[in-house]
Amino acid sequence: MRNSNLAPDMAHRIKVTLPEGLKPGQFQGLFFEHVETESPEK
Repeated sequence: MRNSNLAPDMAHRIKVTLPEGLKPGQFQGLFFEHVETESPEK
C-alpha cells in the first residue's frame, strides 16, 4: 500500500494556471487520489 501526500479530514487549496490558447472543453478538470482515514488491522 502506498502512502498519500494529502492528509485526510483537512481542507486543501489548489491553484491552477491554464495555458493560453486552451479551447472550450479541453480542460476536463482535476483528478485526485481518494484519501480516507485508515486504521491499522489488529
